[in-house]
Amino acid sequence: MSGLYTDGLDVKKHDWFAKMEWYKEPANFVVISPECAQLFDLTEERILSKFGSPFEYDEFNGFKIFIYDHDIALEK
Repeated sequence: MSGLYTDGLDVKKHDWFAKMEWYKEPANFVVISPECAQLFDLTEERILSKFGSPFEYDEFNGFKIFIYDHDIALEK
């Protein structure tokens, strides 16, 4: 996934500075940087609510990484 944001209710794709074909590819991970989390209101709770529990989870230098064992692409 090239970019996510929340409208306060749901996690949605972020179209700005993104190519629409990026969203047609399968996706199995979400990476949230501290800056994006604050700017786009992307919390761990919102990601879990939208995509469910990840197959694997990790943190690295403040980045939260959610890895799924299935396709979680928002749009095909």
